[in-house]
Amino acid sequence: MNILTTFLYSKFKSSTVLRIASTIMIIGSWFRLLAAINDWFGFIIIGQIIVMAAAPMYLNAISLTANVWFADNERALAGALMTLASPLGSLMSFVI
Repeated sequence: MNILTTFLYSKFKSSTVLRIASTIMIIGSWFRLLAAINDWFGFIIIGQIIVMAAAPMYLNAISLTANVWFADNERALAGALMTLASPLGSLMSFVI
């Protein structure tokens, strides 16, 4: 999936690729919602696979953003902070 993501970022703008990733995640979330409604475990697996197919599109956006927006001496810190945003967001979902 990473090769496809690299190709998409080289051909399209980053906002277009992130919209594609968001659409894929919404479709996967619908499958997971169907699992809650129909009580069938297969929908959870299918939905999780679809959601995780979009993950490389978000993870590759971190280095692209750091390379475009930040100077050479700031890229490592910017990449580290953006990488930490995902686990911190997950942590906050459990706290809230």
